[in-house]
Amino acid sequence: SFALNVLQTTFFAETFPRSHRCTANGVMMFCTVVGGVSGLALESFLYTALGSHARAVSAVLLPAFVSPFVVHFCLPETSGKDLDEIAPERGEEGDSDDSPQDPAQDSKGRRSNV
Repeated sequence: SFALNVLQTTFFAETFPRSHRCTANGVMMFCTVVGGVSGLALESFLYTALGSHARAVSAVLLPAFVSPFVVHFCLPETSGKDLDEIAPERGEEGDSDDSPQDPAQDSKGRRSNV
């Protein structure tokens, strides 16, 4: 759990642009909680089906052996790269027409009362 949490907060967060990183971390934490709850529920179900906690926990842990392969083959290498190079903001390539020029204006050109 500790190793996955470190991997999640450092590596997975880097694959999202700066503006979406906080939201992505929140969604990932939600998925972590849902995964933990469903794992416990599955172990409970398997205990009644298999009759032993050892067999049920062993069955629940089997998918964990697939995760290193998923990480290795499906996630990009981030070593030595700048965060903006890994997950650039949309519109940074020169077409920043959707951002207001005046910081007191919103995206439709209206001035805010700040």
